Amino acid sequence: MAKVIICAGGPNPALDHLRIKEEDILIGVDRGAYRLIKAGFTLTHAFGDFDSVSASELVFIEENTQTLHRYPSEKDDTDLQLALLYVLEHYSQYETIVIYGALGGGGRVDHFLANIWLVLEPRFENIVEKLHFIETQHQARFYQPGHHQLLNPSQAKYLSIISLTPVSSWQIKGAKYNLPATDFKTPTALISNEFITNRPTIELSFTKGMISVLWVQDDH
Repeated sequence: MAKVIICAGGPNPALDHLRIKEEDILIGVDRGAYRLIKAGFTLTHAFGDFDSVSASELVFIEENTQTLHRYPSEKDDTDLQLALLYVLEHYSQYETIVIYGALGGGGRVDHFLANIWLVLEPRFENIVEKLHFIETQHQARFYQPGHHQLLNPSQAKYLSIISLTPVSSWQIKGAKYNLPATDFKTPTALISNEFITNRPTIELSFTKGMISVLWVQDDH
């Protein structure tokens, strides 16, 4: 299935195992565009003010990108927000939006928080569950109210389930540590849960709020 693949501007994006199909849409965000091209890919789009690349690197990006969208440094949205707004308008039919370089790798904490909080913005509510953040040691997805089956294709050691808002009737079944239907009045982090051997899914359900799920590799 075709995907939208975005490389944000964070350092050390986990591009080593990135494989693309001809129909995939490749988007670089600011310095992420340079890193994606250096990894051997030609971009469909590049977004940003490009204040984190040199003049020669910007020329390199332009030469390897079908369409470059350049913005002033002083603006109301982050470069990643601008890229996602474009995806929302032009590629809403795609079911998966993979984002590298947005959550880790030693980047700025304020950028990390901005990238997390964008899923709470009403303008992105129609693509929240399509977002799949990938880093070297962890992956993250976001869930709106309902019943969800969580799989473990990356064979992660831990599963951390973290609410970004107050949550109603939060329930976890089929995990090492289960949770009966419970209301939480503040954002709450239930970290380091685990899949059970020979049970491929964990059931997550809730009736109100927003929850992030992180698949975390053992770093030892």
